Amino acid sequence: MAADGISTRSMIQRIRPGSAASTSSPAGHQVAVQMTDFHLALSDQPLTPGTYTFAAINAGHDEHAIEIDGPGVSDLRTPGVVQPGQSASLTVTLQPGTYDIYCPVGDHRAMGMEVHFTVNNAGNSAPGLGGATGGY
Repeated sequence: MAADGISTRSMIQRIRPGSAASTSSPAGHQVAVQMTDFHLALSDQPLTPGTYTFAAINAGHDEHAIEIDGPGVSDLRTPGVVQPGQSASLTVTLQPGTYDIYCPVGDHRAMGMEVHFTVNNAGNSAPGLGGATGGY
């Protein structure tokens, strides 16, 4: 646990192109994140406060990464970049509030690789979930 009370864990895992990521979540819930050129999509599920592992797969042709900003979380990101066909996971404890998840590589965020989501006690259907995506 970090000094600010946020539990973080990240890892990078090599997978074969075309195969599914087999990331296991040590605690909490898992959110699938698909990164393409230049698009970011999260799995459709409500988010309540708690620990989540964001399991990202790079299905694009460019290098990508994920970074999360929000209440109690600042600049939490996957280490390095995720090469095409690779995956990375980022585990974070989310508090109620609005978060941004985006690709911090180059100008990818400005090109649309950004999703906003809200965590609350009742769950969420805010932009970024419910099949909502960012990018073009």
